[in-house]
Amino acid sequence: MDTMDAETKANKVIDSYKMPSIPAKFVIDEKGNIRFKLIGFNGSKEAAVDEIDMMIDMIRAENENTSKI
Repeated sequence: MDTMDAETKANKVIDSYKMPSIPAKFVIDEKGNIRFKLIGFNGSKEAAVDEIDMMIDMIRAENENTSKI
């Protein structure tokens, strides 16, 4: 959760990830890399959750395939 600095009025996380608007959703892998970034919202909450679940499944499948090499 990002909070605004009382003195500077800056949001550290928003500034770090260069988010043009909110809401913003990120899927970050175990190494800390941003794998997917979704900015804004136009749909149902359920559709957003399904989309993020799909992205996580893609990363897990990729990791399973990589570990077999």
